[in-house]
Amino acid sequence: MYRTLHNPHRFNMPVSYDLHLAADSVRPAVRSLTLVRFDLAQRLLPVLPAFVRIDALEALRVSHFTGGLVAMVDALLCQTPNMRELTLLFHRFASANLSYAVAQSEKYHLPGLTRCPHLESLALGVEIHLDYDLIEINQVYWRRCLEPLSSAPSTLCRVSVSIQTWAVTGTNYFEPLAELDWELLDSVLSHFTHLTTIKVYISSRNIGRWILAEDEMRSRLAEKLSARNRSMLHIAFGDAP
Repeated sequence: MYRTLHNPHRFNMPVSYDLHLAADSVRPAVRSLTLVRFDLAQRLLPVLPAFVRIDALEALRVSHFTGGLVAMVDALLCQTPNMRELTLLFHRFASANLSYAVAQSEKYHLPGLTRCPHLESLALGVEIHLDYDLIEINQVYWRRCLEPLSSAPSTLCRVSVSIQTWAVTGTNYFEPLAELDWELLDSVLSHFTHLTTIKVYISSRNIGRWILAEDEMRSRLAEKLSARNRSMLHIAFGDAP
């Protein structure tokens, strides 16, 4: 692959030749994979099965999960029956245009998760803007973030949602957070009978301070979940580990 992609003039060999050599060799088993950059992930995912045994993959982390990677990640999940930990950090707040946000959100469905019968942990991440004028758009991105939960197997026992916020000075940070569809999260989580841990991480990209005390915000957000889910809930302020 290196010869073909990085120096095609010196080594006049088609990609198919490299793939043929890889298929005939012993492919190493990969148990953990982290994809940080979108451009590299887009190039790597389609050819990855030709070079490594992805059926042994147990942990996958995608740091910039965008619409361009959905089909590739879904195809990968269909070939990873041993997957136990999956992290999908959705791309940043993309646009304040509602029509654009809705159109982008229609692409985020991962039926391949049903092919991961041993999945135990699902970590999701979303960015929202703490502005009253953008609450409707925040809802779209929030629902997009929670979409993978609808396809996750019942074996799931740990769920975490990281909410990265951005705001201008003077914004009432709590209300836009409270306006998110927490009832949707509560409803989806109620389907997982083996669930033991629910974590919500709230971080901020701006330098302003929270208007409400963290304990008060934590308490008011927890009230939006059912008693069963609330008993497993942990809300932390800061980046997810």
